Formats: sequence, C-alpha cells, structure tokens
Amino acid sequence: VILVTGGTGALGSKVAELFLKFSPKAIIISYRSEKEMQELKPKILEKNSGEGKENHHTLIEFVKADITNEDAVKTLISIIMKKFGQVHVLANVVGGYIGGKSVSETDEEEWDKMMLINLKSAFLISKHVLAHMKKKKFGKIVHISSASGAKANGNDSAYAASKAGLIRLVESMAEESRGFNITMNCILPTIIDTESNR
Repeated sequence: VILVTGGTGALGSKVAELFLKFSPKAIIISYRSEKEMQELKPKILEKNSGEGKENHHTLIEFVKADITNEDAVKTLISIIMKKFGQVHVLANVVGGYIGGKSVSETDEEEWDKMMLINLKSAFLISKHVLAHMKKKKFGKIVHISSASGAKANGNDSAYAASKAGLIRLVESMAEESRGFNITMNCILPTIIDTESNR
C-alpha cells in the first residue's frame, strides 16, 4: 500500500506512474487541485489496465487532502487505515518553489508559504504515517528535498531554508525509528525536467 502525497503534480504524477510498474496492492494519491486530478486520473487508470496487467490490477484511489493541515492529514490516514490497515510506503512529493529574490526582497508571506508547503507538510504526514509504521514495525518513507537544502545558491533563502529543514527532519526521524525496520530517505534533486520548469 503506497501513499503518494502531491501525486497529481508534475513530479508526483510521474512517481505514481512509476509505482504502477511494481503492481502494488494499492496506490493512494493525495491531491489539492481538482484540475490536476482530472487530468491525471485517466492516464493512471489507462496505465493500470495496460499491457502486462492481466492478472493484477492495482487499486488506485484519489483522496483530496491538504497536507499542510493536521486535521486533513488525520482524516486521510484514517481513511487509509480503515480500508487497508497499513501504509507500507510513503512518497511525499508535496512541495513548491519561490526564488529569484534576495532576503531583503522576500516578504513574510513568501517565507511562510515555503515553510508550510516544504516543511510543515512533511512533518505532519510523517508524524501520522510513522506512528502506524512503528506499530507494524515496517515502512519506507521518501521525502523530496533539494540540492539547495544542502547548499543554497543565493536568491532562494526561503526555499533553501525550508528544504534544509526537511533534511534535518528526516535525519531526526531516522534516528527515532531505529529498531522499527523503517527506512527513511530524503533525496536532493537539482532542477527536474518537468513541463513547468521548461
């Protein structure tokens, strides 16, 4: 049972499609944008019923959830637990970018938005998924940080700080999860080849 948060975005949709190749029992895709969900749904369903899928069809579920809101996260995890009893894999792809401004040009709202989308969302989804993984003594969690989280480039302070915070969050959770058979990873890509980035 795989949960892909932000699974309808440019990167998230590719991650969800890739997981289909392994024929998991279920993929739950959380989303905020109705438009993105409607665009992705037919593609995912087509891939799920495509070549080599005669004997196994992954159950695909789309669940609207704001991962920056704790009540929404609790509801999402509750839905998954009632239906499947476990999340084996969490791929947290929720995130955003604001850059091109110096610290003195960055306003408070932009700073808060980066912390909310890139860091608080990761904290909340991890907090509630990890509790269940520890009970089951199994799980795999992958967060998407950024190379900017390890070394900022300038004019990206809010983004780089939020992604650096995510790296430290993952390190801390990895230490806390020792002995529970939970794998915790954080990957640090540079610019990803997506339509919006092009």
